[in-house]
Parts: sequence; structure tokens; C-alpha cells
Amino acid sequence: MPSTDRLGAMLLQHGLITSAQLQAAQALGKDMAQALVDLGFLDEAALSEFFVKRVKTPRLSLQDYQIDSDTVQLVPAVLCLRYRLLPIDRLGKSLTLAMVNPLNDEALAAVRQACPNVSVKTFLCTRSDFEAAAARHLHAHDAEAAPSGGMSLEGLGLQPNAAPPTPDSPPAPDVTESDDDAHATMLFDNAGAPPRGAAGPLRSSLICLDGWELGREVEITGESLTLGRSPEADMTIKSPLISRVHARLTRNAEYGQETVVITDLESSNGTFVNNIPVTSTILRHGDRILIGNVLFKFVLLDEVEARFHKDVHHLYSIHKDTGLLTRDDWSKELDRAVAHAGEKPVTAALIALDGIGAIREQHGPIAGVIVLSDLCDALARHLERTDLPGNYGNERVAVLFEDKAIETVFPLLEDLRRTIEAHVFHHKDAHFKCTVSIGLASTSTSNANAAELLTTLEAALASAADNGGNQSCVAQ
Repeated sequence: MPSTDRLGAMLLQHGLITSAQLQAAQALGKDMAQALVDLGFLDEAALSEFFVKRVKTPRLSLQDYQIDSDTVQLVPAVLCLRYRLLPIDRLGKSLTLAMVNPLNDEALAAVRQACPNVSVKTFLCTRSDFEAAAARHLHAHDAEAAPSGGMSLEGLGLQPNAAPPTPDSPPAPDVTESDDDAHATMLFDNAGAPPRGAAGPLRSSLICLDGWELGREVEITGESLTLGRSPEADMTIKSPLISRVHARLTRNAEYGQETVVITDLESSNGTFVNNIPVTSTILRHGDRILIGNVLFKFVLLDEVEARFHKDVHHLYSIHKDTGLLTRDDWSKELDRAVAHAGEKPVTAALIALDGIGAIREQHGPIAGVIVLSDLCDALARHLERTDLPGNYGNERVAVLFEDKAIETVFPLLEDLRRTIEAHVFHHKDAHFKCTVSIGLASTSTSNANAAELLTTLEAALASAADNGGNQSCVAQ
């Protein structure tokens, strides 16, 4: 098992991460320990405690350790930086490694290939300890790391041998609020510097880390953006702990550089930046923002990073068996469509498999999965790119049609129904058939409210099924 899978499986087994978080970390394509911390799923303390208590890996503080400079050079800097490890001591043929992830078998194999005549002993070190030690000891051969995907001390945000500021350098502006609030910090100061080597222009965004839609990017465009529970907010976040209009993000150009300021709008539960309650403060790259029970990270993203976070959000929103949106995420899209529909129609369909229970009893549970999968394949061929299908549970598939009247949608779904009726399903040596019942409703046949639309939709589906199935029923 690869190291990323081994560490992830152990963390999952002990309940420290969820399966969806594991998939998101794997999608990042880097060391599992590094990915989990970067995504905010685990902090350094929790990860270190896991290695010490569960994996029984001895921990070593590099701050107090006298690292032998000749030993460091036994392993190429490119490997040290890529895998976040450091050779710190050698006794005869025994090489001691400090590693952020001692379970990374790929890293250990690379070290053994670089040092074939030694045995390797591993110790755990924290990520911050590694980065501090790397800045001190790897600058001598940091140039070797440059050809490997831009892996370098500078790429890690480390500054080896950085010259102190000259006396004539103007001091950074010291912007403060009341004693109870956070000190405002420039967006581009050293503590919160934007990522280096970005692919194209950077954009200011909030990335959801917990409590809402994991990986969802909220790009900050225009002069201001409001966050709140109300549909009147620029970004609506459904949570009872968030006020109707909770906070505002404002872009300006104070101090000669663009900054983003977050302001609490007298919310009930407050706005926190890096665990400090604030009324108004300038954000810096990497700041964590808590509003209600939703945690965001303020970041400056290039296009590559933005696509990654979109993929993470997509990964969390997709039902693993059908490839469709989960019921919760599809319902959120329905809420959004109905809230912003205005006079335009919003039509929804609910499709149920007739007699799927009998098929499972006769042919086994896998047969039910095959039927649902074939239905989703047929549905994909009938829908347009703007149509949005979702898994509604209990062998039901929901579809959202924005800006489409029932008169347009009905013939399309009738064609789908006839396609399924004629289709022969195969499982092992068995051949069988299955039909579907379909209910349709729209904002023109019910109140323009998502909950009432769903109630009408489910009633239409029940009517189709109760009348023998294999038919489409339009809500009156």
C-alpha cells in the first residue's frame, strides 16, 4: 500500500479524518501528511500526537538538535524538500532521518537509493521544525532542487540567509483597532505573503474548510461582498449560527496596495480571524475566518489552485455510486435556482425505479446498482449541460431544469422513460427489465418556494407510481 494510502487509512481507522477528506487529500497529489495540514483537516499537534501515540514513532525536536552539516549533504536537497525530511546524524552505517511523515515509504525508498550502503532510522519532526532547519542547512545546495517542479526553499516560503532590512526602509504601517480586536495586517506582509511562482494573476478568495461546502471557493470580486444566511446577502450560507447578513468583505487600495478588509455586521455570534474576535480587520494570505460554524481560509489563488479547490468541492458533492450530486448539494442548487428565478420558470423532475426491490431479491444487490448506473448513463445522454441531476436516495434521481418550462421538459423525460422501458439490463447470466416512474413540477405549478416545490414534486411521483408505474405525472 502506498504511504499516502497507509497513513490515510490509519487516520481514517482512528476517526481522525473522514473518507471524503481522505479522497480530497489524495487528489492534492502530494505527501498525505502535508496535504491534510494544507487542507486544514488536521493541525500539526494532532498529527504529531497520532504518530507518537498510535504509530509509536519517537519524536525529535530539531530546535535543540546539533545537526551535522556533512550528514545533511548525504541526501540531495531536492529529496529533502520534496519529502520534508532531513538527515541529521550518522553513526557508522546507520543514518538518522527526521521526517514530517515517517510513514512515507516512497521517501524512504528514495533515501535508500541515494544512500545505498546505510540503514535508515526515522524520527518524527514537526513541519515547522523541518522548515526552520531546512532554511539553516539546505541553502548550500538549494540550487539542486530547482529543476524538480520548482521545489526549493523559496518555494516553501523559507528565506535562507535573508539580509536584515536597511535602516532607511520604511516601517510597515501599524494599523490597529481597539485593544480587544485583532491587529490589522497588510495583505502582502512577510507573515502572510502570497504564494510565490503563481501561474498568472492572483485572485482573492475564501476557501471553505469546514461547516458548509468543503472546498467551495468564494471569489471576492467587485468592491464588496456580504456573507449571511439571507438570500439578500451576496453569498448565502445556510446555517442557523450565521446571522442574516453576518459580515462584509471590502476591497480597497490603502497603503498603496490592494487589501481586503473583513467587517462584522453586528452578528449574533461574531466574526473571528485566527481565533480572535474582530469588528474590522485587514486580511492576509492564509488567515482563517470563522463565522457561525463555517470556517474559511483567506487565500490568493492562481488559476491552477483555483481549479484544484473546485475539484475538491466537486469531489465532496458527488455521490460515490452514481457520479451525481448528493441529495444535500442538489437541494442547495434547487434553493439557489428558486431564490433567484424571478419570473423565469424552474422545473424539477423526480425519477424512481419501479420494482427495484424485487430485482434485488431475485438477482442480488449488485443488480440494483447496475440498474441505477444504467439509468444514470441514459439520463446523461438525454440532458443538456445546463441540466443538473442529483441522487435523491432510495433509487430516485432528481433533475433540476433552470429556465425551462414543463412543456419543454416533459417530452425529454418521456423519451427517457421509453428508453429505459426498452432497455435490457444484464447481471452475470441474468437478463431483466425495469421501468421508471417520473414526477414533474415547476414554479409555475406551485409556490415559488423550494420546499413546497419538492413537496409537489414528490406527490407527482407518488401519483405516477400508484397508478401502475412506467409513466410521467405532471403536478397540477
